Amino acid sequence: MFTIFGNVYGQAKKIIKGGIVNGRATYLPQPDYPQAAKDFCASGKVEIAILIGENGNVIEAKAISGDELLLDSAVKAVKKAKFRQVADAKPVKTTGIVVYNFVPEIKCLVVGIVNNKALSIPKPQIPNLNHPKHLQIKTEQIVTVQIIVDESGKVVRARAISGHPLLRAACENSARKAIFSPSFIDGATIKISALLVYKFKTDGTIGKNANRTVVISHLPPGTKPIFSPQLKYPATAKFIRVSGKVSVEILIDEEGNVEEAKAISGHPLLKSSAKNAALQTKFNPITLSGIPVKVKSLLIFDFKP
Repeated sequence: MFTIFGNVYGQAKKIIKGGIVNGRATYLPQPDYPQAAKDFCASGKVEIAILIGENGNVIEAKAISGDELLLDSAVKAVKKAKFRQVADAKPVKTTGIVVYNFVPEIKCLVVGIVNNKALSIPKPQIPNLNHPKHLQIKTEQIVTVQIIVDESGKVVRARAISGHPLLRAACENSARKAIFSPSFIDGATIKISALLVYKFKTDGTIGKNANRTVVISHLPPGTKPIFSPQLKYPATAKFIRVSGKVSVEILIDEEGNVEEAKAISGHPLLKSSAKNAALQTKFNPITLSGIPVKVKSLLIFDFKP
């Protein structure tokens, strides 16, 4: 028996499994926005798997996705929640998922790896890297550091989010001393959240970084397509009067063309047409510090009968 909540969860015959249960809540407190999360522009969805008792109280809760800086706050909040029992059923334990969406108070543009955008990045200072009594690099090590660059181009925050524990502190110190040019969108300087990647070779030296492609996670505010194809309504969908909205995730290349498209919601009979329309959509190139970058975004197509 797969367990999430230990022995209690294993009582399968007395537990009803559910999906997202936000709608069943009679009381669902909103989590606090931790200062550390604000400092690092942490945002987005956090999913909490919960076990609800017969009385509607949350017995156990465990974060299963989301930024680590938001997890504790979300778990603390959901433990205070109350839920209705499943309709037409005797009081039983139920499982489910509560989803919280954290919206940053200050706008912060999220980008990808920016090693090649820096004016300078000091090498991490790690003494005795291969000394027998200290850290020995036997396999290539990669450390990823999240940084916050303010409007002037100064790194104001740095935290290692992956990599060897004994290398993280040195990489964080290096990242804090990195220097960037200010970033602009529509003529205004912006604050950005980005990544620096450090690669350590087996001989103790620091190698070249891997993928350097910068990918902005969303279109800058106010950006609109310069070309949108006419949406084709599939004959089968039209015949049975299927309608509604279809959401399509897209990746826009440095020239403004849609490189990839994936329909993520909507009626199955409408998804193919929406995807094809998305692939034909055209944008002006998006730039970061004057350099064209790739952009992830979402297009929504509305099919009306």
